[in-house]
Amino acid sequence: MTFLDKLTGTGSIASIIIGLLAAGLGVPIPEDPLIVAGGVIAHRGDIPWWALLPTFLVCAIVADSGLFALGWKFGPTLLDRRPFSWLVTPSRRQKVQRLFEEKGVYAVFLGRHMSGLRTVVFLFAGSQRMDYKKFVLWDALAAAVSVPIIFAMGYFFSSHIDAVMHGIARTEHWIAFALFIIGIVVWAVWSHRKKKALEQPRK
Repeated sequence: MTFLDKLTGTGSIASIIIGLLAAGLGVPIPEDPLIVAGGVIAHRGDIPWWALLPTFLVCAIVADSGLFALGWKFGPTLLDRRPFSWLVTPSRRQKVQRLFEEKGVYAVFLGRHMSGLRTVVFLFAGSQRMDYKKFVLWDALAAAVSVPIIFAMGYFFSSHIDAVMHGIARTEHWIAFALFIIGIVVWAVWSHRKKKALEQPRK
């Protein structure tokens, strides 16, 4: 029996919520299976989806803020301490550092859709003393996209959980890529219109 089977079979919403919040304290618990399990439970009709989904969304943001706070309090040296040193390999740290150098605060938005780098991104953001208001804004925007999609996978495909879990990572990367392209297009259109407006002679 897998971890997900235990959650959906004998687990409870309370244990899922505790798991999500514990992840914000640095406990290496994967977030996605917990949210999928919540979707499966909602599909069974135990608790309505409209009550569970906002709860999981808030818990995810709180957990992310917890990782951010850890990074803020202990600084870059936290990434060299166990258990974070097991998670933050040199290659992952380089990827996250490059992501922040290239995308700035938008790295938080993109990082939430990268399950393998998500925790590292939040810890790194805190260790770099990113403004918390900006962090929580971009994290909340990203969570508003990813959490409902993962929850819906558990809700609508509860009889095919193994296939769902196999495809989540790939789906998240495509979401991040698609949103990034949309952002570039919107920015390009806005810049073009602004430039055109400045070039027009004033009456």
